[in-house]
Amino acid sequence: RLYRTGDLARWRLAPGASGEDRPGGVIEFLGRVDHQVKLRGLRIELGEIESALRDQPGVTEAAVIVREDTPGDKRLTAYLVGTAEHGEVKAALKETLPEYMVPAAFVTLDALPLSPNGKLDRRALPAPVVTREASVALVEPRDDTERLLAGIWSEVLGVPTLGIDDDFFDLGGHSMLATQVVAKIRKAEHGGRPVGVMDLFQQRTIRELAAFMSGATGEEGPRRLLYELTKPIPANKRVVSYVCVPYGGGSAIVYQPLADALPAGHALWSLAIPGHDVGLSEDAVPFDELTTRVAEEILERIEGPIVLYGHCGVGSAIVTEVARKVEATGRELEALYIGAMFPFARPKGLFAAVRTRLEALRSNRHYASWLKSMGVDTDELDPEQADRIISNMRADSRASEEYFTGLLDRRVTKLRTPIVSVVGSEDPVTDYYTERYAEWQFLSDTLALVVLDQAGHFFLKYRADELAEIVTRTHRAVGDGSVAELSREARGEDASWAVHDTLAVGVEEQPRPDTVKPSMARFVAVTAGQLVSTTGSALTAFALPIWLFNRTGSVANLGLLWALALLCGVLMLPIAGAITDRVSRRKIMMIASSSAGCVQVVLAALLWTDSLALWHIYGLVALSQVAGSFQRIAFQSAVPQLVPKRYLGHAMGITQLSNGFAMLLMPVFAAGLLAAIELKGIVLLDVASYVLAVLTLALVRFPNALGWRPRERLLVAIANGLRYSWQHRGFRLMLGYFALGNIFLAPALVLITPLVLSFGTATQVAQVALAEALGAVGE
Repeated sequence: RLYRTGDLARWRLAPGASGEDRPGGVIEFLGRVDHQVKLRGLRIELGEIESALRDQPGVTEAAVIVREDTPGDKRLTAYLVGTAEHGEVKAALKETLPEYMVPAAFVTLDALPLSPNGKLDRRALPAPVVTREASVALVEPRDDTERLLAGIWSEVLGVPTLGIDDDFFDLGGHSMLATQVVAKIRKAEHGGRPVGVMDLFQQRTIRELAAFMSGATGEEGPRRLLYELTKPIPANKRVVSYVCVPYGGGSAIVYQPLADALPAGHALWSLAIPGHDVGLSEDAVPFDELTTRVAEEILERIEGPIVLYGHCGVGSAIVTEVARKVEATGRELEALYIGAMFPFARPKGLFAAVRTRLEALRSNRHYASWLKSMGVDTDELDPEQADRIISNMRADSRASEEYFTGLLDRRVTKLRTPIVSVVGSEDPVTDYYTERYAEWQFLSDTLALVVLDQAGHFFLKYRADELAEIVTRTHRAVGDGSVAELSREARGEDASWAVHDTLAVGVEEQPRPDTVKPSMARFVAVTAGQLVSTTGSALTAFALPIWLFNRTGSVANLGLLWALALLCGVLMLPIAGAITDRVSRRKIMMIASSSAGCVQVVLAALLWTDSLALWHIYGLVALSQVAGSFQRIAFQSAVPQLVPKRYLGHAMGITQLSNGFAMLLMPVFAAGLLAAIELKGIVLLDVASYVLAVLTLALVRFPNALGWRPRERLLVAIANGLRYSWQHRGFRLMLGYFALGNIFLAPALVLITPLVLSFGTATQVAQVALAEALGAVGE
């Protein structure tokens, strides 16, 4: 029997044992999984660093924590027990760990402080005193440029005394502090060559950076776009060179973890996209000019085999066009890897154009929230820097979308190199990856799909070690036909990544002629039917409370009706979601629409026969809300089935836009209809809207593809979801906040209708509802 203790360990074979017979070995304790931290966007296992420290001579015990002694500046600090010299330990760690896992400061203690129960007391660990390396000779700044840099470094790093040969990163510098340094250099208006973030990574001492700023390097002309993040490798020892393109708004340095993880002989070059560096006053370069310059630099500066990698929308668009231009010159590529993205394009039509214009009006705060949800926290950046990065990301994303739209609209010459899609299993951007990766066949005849288990969108930072394995092994396996060795079956169910599928166009079995494919026509037809039925339901939902209040004059009855409708709708959502994941969306939508239509037929019959009682209304509203919950969830889940995936983002936006306009204009129509045909006529219109929705669903065939089929049983899934939600402290706080807010908001919502009717008409109720809807849109 196994127990989840939270301990982090690894299995080490006994000396002389092979990986096949496994006659014996030891389990090495590395630390606790709850000691995993996130630092500057990178997930770090503190136990792994502590284990590496204990392996060093002269270290008998070690502990590593993240300290924030200066607000906003988080650093790794190591505490050692023993006689080891800090400089020697740090140098040894650089040989075995990525640079971002090497502590910025070291403190030697007689013993680690313990709590009363014998565990490490992390709060009792003292703050480190940041000092320069004693082994580096202290050379004072010699001119104004060096003195300027020394002052900036001292302020940012918190080190009072600096020499011009001290390494910025050995003093505790990192990528976030590097952006502060280049921003301060820019504001100082020193008059020399402008300094970017990548320049500081290349010139790591004051002496080197001052020489660069003074123009002593002799470099003229446009700035280079490609930076080598690995140490230079002799031509006779170079195995392959990787050229990597960052995601929108990302710096070239985002690939440093991948560069550190690559095996010997593998070089990595990263693209610095103009206009993305906080230290440079660069204008954005047009897409075609940028890709042409990158291709020319590759041909000029990089010898030997080349592999290209691009991440997310911007990276995938740039790297795709660079690959086309490089191959057009006759230069062969080993592979094209595309991470966390598939082809995406902009649909045509009025709704799409309106949605695009509204999208441009959104503020950068919306995108900052989206980035945070995807794992990138912009709060650590200066507000001006964050706003600039997000603006560049949005501009690059628009250019990338236009590029893929044009590429998909015309027949292009296919690449000779294979395309390997790399996705995270938990990345919402690459949902439906089992079918979506095949969309790259418009660009290459050889495709492969690699899935990183439990990975999100920005896995290039969090899972660099595994990504290094993927980009060094997959394309070779595709080339020599040994992909089966990298499959889930061969690597085991617990493997952190595996080749999920491959496709050879013209070799694999072709789809049957009767296969139903996604199309915009199917999407528009179903969306129109659902929009009509939703509008009909909204008309009834507006008119029924007014009719009830006019008949009974009871605010209590109105409040009970509102509470019942809300409660039934909310409580049914988890069940509706779990069932929708397991059953045909089309069937659920037809059953839900038919059920809701039948409810309205009963309501109409009771109205026309003057037999409608209060308890009838409560029961029918409850049933209608249950059916509506299933209908809404099933339709939202069906959109990815109906629409070509390259238009998925826009299709979801069009759906929300159409529903929003329907809700916005509904009160105006409802008031007029209520005055003209009364509640009886509105209910008949509602019935007709459901008939139209059901007929549409009966005529439109759905593609037989569910993007995700859960393995858990229905009741188990619901129970686990509720348990996980309740155990999540942030989620509980959010529920409490909104519950408290609704308690105070509910009386206002319930009383608006009777308050207006006490001195006005149904038309004025509609005007108030319209103003309320406009306020929600403005919010």
